Amino acid sequence: MKRLLFLLAFAMCISICEVYAQSYSTYVSNSVPVSTESNSGRYEFIQSTNNSSHAFLIDKYTGNVWRYKILKKEFERLEREQPDSISIDRINYQMYISAENSSMCFLLNIHTGDMWRYTSNIGEKTFKKMEIPWKDE
Repeated sequence: MKRLLFLLAFAMCISICEVYAQSYSTYVSNSVPVSTESNSGRYEFIQSTNNSSHAFLIDKYTGNVWRYKILKKEFERLEREQPDSISIDRINYQMYISAENSSMCFLLNIHTGDMWRYTSNIGEKTFKKMEIPWKDE
């Protein structure tokens, strides 16, 4: 009888620990969401969670990007080095901003694999084309 009570108490402790662990776990999702009305739109506004001065509006069809100047409350169009040819009737570009380092900001042509990195030097804010070593293999 003592053995049965001990096993029952042990089983209850394990189930309580599992429920507790599930309620306090942090889950990270790396999946791309299925297209819905909100993420299949032409424009997207993206802001870094780490640096509020890095806020961008992107036209996902053309790849045009505007940086929002928070203090001046205005948009500044950013130039892109070596723009590529695109079909302007569909989504072609996606923008990525690192949550830890807001200077790590990338523009990707999802069809060709071409990438640009945002650079913010004094007097020059632009997207510089990156060399992708495995592209066109």
